[in-house]
Amino acid sequence: MAEYAAKTRYRSHEALSYDNNRTQSCLNRRRWQGELKTIDAIMSGLPSGLHVLDIPCGTGRFFPILAEHGCCIHGADISQDMIDCIPPSIVDRCPNISLSTADATNLRYPTGSFDYVLCMRFFNIVPDAVRTAALQEFFRVASKGVIIQVRFRGLMGPLLAFSNMTRRLFHMARALLSPETPSYAPRASSMRPSLKEFKLMATACGLDLVQICPIWWGITLSPMTVCLLRANHAGKGDRGK
Repeated sequence: MAEYAAKTRYRSHEALSYDNNRTQSCLNRRRWQGELKTIDAIMSGLPSGLHVLDIPCGTGRFFPILAEHGCCIHGADISQDMIDCIPPSIVDRCPNISLSTADATNLRYPTGSFDYVLCMRFFNIVPDAVRTAALQEFFRVASKGVIIQVRFRGLMGPLLAFSNMTRRLFHMARALLSPETPSYAPRASSMRPSLKEFKLMATACGLDLVQICPIWWGITLSPMTVCLLRANHAGKGDRGK
């Protein structure tokens, strides 16, 4: 699998400052809380006692919500530093929890190990090849489905393409002028898929879109959502013939 910026980004200081950087402003705090409320609403519509893989789990902010719904939680992240930043108070509130490092594109868990995979703040920061590989792995390890955050392209396509072009030029110039400064690749225009593109990708991986839950993200033409995908094992088998 090709390398991508997010694979190595969330380490050391980036991990230590992760929560603070995303909750400093009023706008970001409202987005943060909106994500929590949306996951709580989705879990309220599912049976209790589910086995859930939260990947990337980050600092474990969804653990208490999953625990409140009686879930057995397995938190996984590609960064051990992020796992180390999970507050002990969160772990103490979740009696049925286990933690490990894991790559979303190459999970070590046996097939059908979980009921659902929860995947937040991942899909839109990785390239298409990584998305597809991750969705295939999620389908394999989750018997019921996937809960995944997706920001759709909406009406922002042309503006986003221009923005990404200028960002790419900026990053190239900074790399030339300051080689020692970490520079993360700008997001490609395809990193916000259309709804149609996402449904086609999910379906090809054996996952059917059954619900789209909007997250408050401020004034934007590119809606932020959490999508509930149902594992279609029979359909995946048919497509594989």
